[in-house]
Amino acid sequence: MRDTFVAAADFVDLDRYPIERDCQERRELLTSAQALINADGCAVLKGFIRAEKIAELVAECDKVEKFGHRNFTRTNPYFLPDREDLASSHPLRRFYDRSNAFVPADNLGADSILRALFEWPAFSPFIKEVLQEDKFFPYADPLADVVVNLAEEGGGFPWHFDTNNFTVTLAIQNAESGGEFEYSPMVRSLTDENYEKVERILDGDKSMIKTVRLEPGDLQIFKGRYSLHRVAPLRGRVLAAGVNNTEINTRVGWYSDSIKVSTNSVAYDGELAEIQKADGGWDLATPFPLIQGTDCCGVVVEVAENANSPLLGKRVLVRPCMRPDGFDSMRNIWMGSDFDGAFAQFVKVPTSEAFVIDSNWSNIELGSIPCSYGSAENMLLRAKVSSNDHVLIAGASGGVGSAAVQLAKLRGAHVTAIVGADKADRAFEVGADAVIERGKDVAEALGQETVDVVVDNVGGKDFESMLQVMRRGGRYVSSGAIGGPIVNFDLRTFYLKDLNLIGCTAWDEPVFKNLVAYIEGNKIVPLVANTFALQDIVKAQTEFLEKKHFGKFVLVPEH
Repeated sequence: MRDTFVAAADFVDLDRYPIERDCQERRELLTSAQALINADGCAVLKGFIRAEKIAELVAECDKVEKFGHRNFTRTNPYFLPDREDLASSHPLRRFYDRSNAFVPADNLGADSILRALFEWPAFSPFIKEVLQEDKFFPYADPLADVVVNLAEEGGGFPWHFDTNNFTVTLAIQNAESGGEFEYSPMVRSLTDENYEKVERILDGDKSMIKTVRLEPGDLQIFKGRYSLHRVAPLRGRVLAAGVNNTEINTRVGWYSDSIKVSTNSVAYDGELAEIQKADGGWDLATPFPLIQGTDCCGVVVEVAENANSPLLGKRVLVRPCMRPDGFDSMRNIWMGSDFDGAFAQFVKVPTSEAFVIDSNWSNIELGSIPCSYGSAENMLLRAKVSSNDHVLIAGASGGVGSAAVQLAKLRGAHVTAIVGADKADRAFEVGADAVIERGKDVAEALGQETVDVVVDNVGGKDFESMLQVMRRGGRYVSSGAIGGPIVNFDLRTFYLKDLNLIGCTAWDEPVFKNLVAYIEGNKIVPLVANTFALQDIVKAQTEFLEKKHFGKFVLVPEH
């Protein structure tokens, strides 16, 4: 052991904690710490490290963070195998996701402050006396005697008992939220596992739980073999949220029966947009105040009380269209329209609507997917698009339209895309077989009865020509009308050609599962046109309305 007294003394608040001297102050400190250990197995020395030195410790940890070893397991509080002979509520059968990361000790160099503290001759004797242990030896494992634990977003240590008698922890940096240390003192003993009490704690009984908020510089001495404890989950953030027409439609009240024009016409009419419309929500009245945001890629960082969810800590996509009465009922609610959405740092959704995603796509790329691709997939499913179909897609440069091009090609269909002249090349790049310039006469370009399926989220003045190009028995499918909700509709064309008109708002059950499979199989590509900080949402929606982009805009919440 080397002499590291000078380095350690520079960091420890020796006025409050004179552990290197045999004095009355040390004896009083020792008596106080022993009393805490004897009472409930936990002693915290607040401000053990001098406040002005914390930054140096943080810098040391930041330097070695890249060497962190990450581990994700699912375990019960005892780190033991499942016992199928016991009731499902038994603590031995209660399994939780455990995620941790640590930097092995061999990454701490000779100039390490942490190693200097650990090897300081005054340190180990003091810990031994606090714990009142007869036999006490420094840990000889060169990889694990001094480790840096990394608590990452979404991660945490669920309820458990330690397999060793005690731990000594120095807090260096806090999470922005979450990460409190929670424990139930001496729940079990050498002779009594006390499963009934453990089960009550796991079920959410907080009457037996103490909470410690460690601050940077605090030193904790804890006997965890007999005290059930956990590190509370760290709150995470929405990682990315796409921008969609529906958010603008809701904001300006476009869904109101009183509105007869396009989304842009309302959005650019300041007076009309500011009028609050009782029926302005897409279904029910908009529940103001409302946080919008229909797309969400994020990390599950908390679950409901008493829930035992395997989602904790996982990166997920949220299904924004939810069927609360099950898929036998068409009633549906939408995140960001019927309840608060993802234009925020946090969002709360039902567990059933969070889908784990295993992909190398970035958060931003994933955040561009849910609403647009889900709406497109739902329409193609309802229309039963196959490789035998010629599919005409209006608004093919937008989020839903460009998604529909890819998803129709995935089914082997022949795709004709309607886009602006300056976006034709991009349409071909994502799979279109042919392109019609926006504004051109569709019937003239394609001829009568040449299309099996029309995917139209534009509507407006071109609706009539869409029906003209459809073959007998053709399918017209729509989930929007950004070009205008009021159209010319000749019922004779509809019934004489045996057309099928399919409205799509409620997503069918396979939709989101299909999307996850497409992403994980790299069968589709994300089309991110631009990204904005969440605080720049006004700029993002203003540029979005200009319709100069191809694909999706994505907002990134500030961290």
